[in-house]
Amino acid sequence: MGLKTRIFGLGTLEHPIMNAAGPRCKTLEEVVDLSRTPVAVVTVGSITVEPRPGNQGDVYHSTPGQFSLNSLGLPNGGIPYYEENLSGMADVVHRASKTFGVSIAGFTPEEYAKLAALAVQGGADMVEVNLGCPNVWQGGKQKRIACFDPGLVMEILTLVGDATLWEITENAPCLVAKVSPFSDPVLLGEIAQVIKGRVDAVTAINTFPNAFAFTGSGRPAISPQFSKGLAGMAGPAMKAIGLGQVLQWRNLLPEDMSVIGAGGVRTGQDVQDYRRVGASAVQIATAHADEGAKVFDRILMEYVALAEAEVPLAP
Repeated sequence: MGLKTRIFGLGTLEHPIMNAAGPRCKTLEEVVDLSRTPVAVVTVGSITVEPRPGNQGDVYHSTPGQFSLNSLGLPNGGIPYYEENLSGMADVVHRASKTFGVSIAGFTPEEYAKLAALAVQGGADMVEVNLGCPNVWQGGKQKRIACFDPGLVMEILTLVGDATLWEITENAPCLVAKVSPFSDPVLLGEIAQVIKGRVDAVTAINTFPNAFAFTGSGRPAISPQFSKGLAGMAGPAMKAIGLGQVLQWRNLLPEDMSVIGAGGVRTGQDVQDYRRVGASAVQIATAHADEGAKVFDRILMEYVALAEAEVPLAP
């Protein structure tokens, strides 16, 4: 299989490992830290139009080796911060000979378009359209998860495509749609039909919505206002779901669209498993949140050893 991989719209990467937008990559300082790791793509965000402090209370829980829960609520500096800092982030990443990605999360199709244009202006090589974040509450009600609405997905991606084309001066950015896990294969197929031709790649998957757990003392593991302990689930328990979702997306999408795998990646073996079901690359979130930036060195070394020892599969 080899180390190098290709993602449509980005070209060839030295290896398939990148960070997932979310933990530890919102600020210029965090981008500097990630650029010193071996990740092939540094992904910032998700960013929103308005600055957001994020949800208050206990918003992250991890049971090592099992699962994590998060209800961060998209904390970020909004357009004011990223208008000032995105180009500096891009410079840092490009000087490190890496690819610069920006994840965007709007609350309307027009907001997605505005954020996509900002990302391109700021030097993003990849714009990841976050259609699957479940952890946003407003007025006591949970916001709709965009990727479960085919009409909304079409409107968002159409406006994002128009916005990025308008902003292009030289090379078009790689457009990626990040989606939640689908339990309904019919709906997954409907969303795949909408996405075809509108993006270069799909990231599968975001967290599983509205999971719940107790701590050892019997309190809810997550306790932000409004959510009553519900949170997005990620980590090792999500790997089998993630592999199944990637396999389905790979079978549904044309060959000139890539699939990026996410969900429970914490070892080199996990990377290899995602590659074997058709992922061109993988994103890492929980292991990054739990172990810090050093996790990427470890996982890459494990994957290199496996890739070098791998015997080609029989046709």
